[in-house]
Amino acid sequence: MRKTLLGILLLIAAGCGKAQTLEVDHAIVTRTDALKAVLKLGAPARGEGSLSLKWTDSYGRLVATENRPVRLEGDALPISLPLNRAVALQNFLEVELTVGKEKIASNKTEFIVTPSEQWDD
Repeated sequence: MRKTLLGILLLIAAGCGKAQTLEVDHAIVTRTDALKAVLKLGAPARGEGSLSLKWTDSYGRLVATENRPVRLEGDALPISLPLNRAVALQNFLEVELTVGKEKIASNKTEFIVTPSEQWDD
């Protein structure tokens, strides 16, 4: 409880209620891979929270939503997302970190999932 309260206080003091940066690894990925990303916070934070992920594609379809418990240790939170549900090439990821009553929203970030098999035109 005390660590969670400390994390909340650090987030509030840092003004982290504002949008934070979500950076996606731009390595080539297929449906058999996992997307690697990092949520960069405005200031270091410690404690436990909840991470909500929203994955959409270029056709406006909701591909997946996930809620995960997370432990904050610093100013960056690594994220891994299995891509086996990808249908479209162009995709988008948004995340929201909740610690206590504080919510930290990310920017909407694009990523590309290439087909794992050869295309035949």
